[in-house]
Amino acid sequence: KPKSYNGTGRIIALSQWFEKTESIFEICSCPEGRKVNFVACTFADRALTWWNSHVKSLTLIVANAMGWEALKELMIEE
Repeated sequence: KPKSYNGTGRIIALSQWFEKTESIFEICSCPEGRKVNFVACTFADRALTWWNSHVKSLTLIVANAMGWEALKELMIEE
C-alpha cells in the first residue's frame, strides 16, 4: 500500500516519501504517464489542498500529464 503524504515535515521526510513511492513504482511497474495520477491519490491534508489548488490552475488533465520529476521539483519548492 502506498504511504500517504500530508505535506508536513522537512525535506528529509519528503525525500523518504519519494524513495518509498519510487520503490512502489518499480514493484508495480508503474508507467511514467501514470505516476503523477497514482501519487495524487496518496495526498492528504496540506498536500491535498496544495494539489487541488494546483489542479485548479492547470486542469486535472494537464496536472496529471506532468512528469514525476517535474512534480517532485514542485513539491520540493513548496
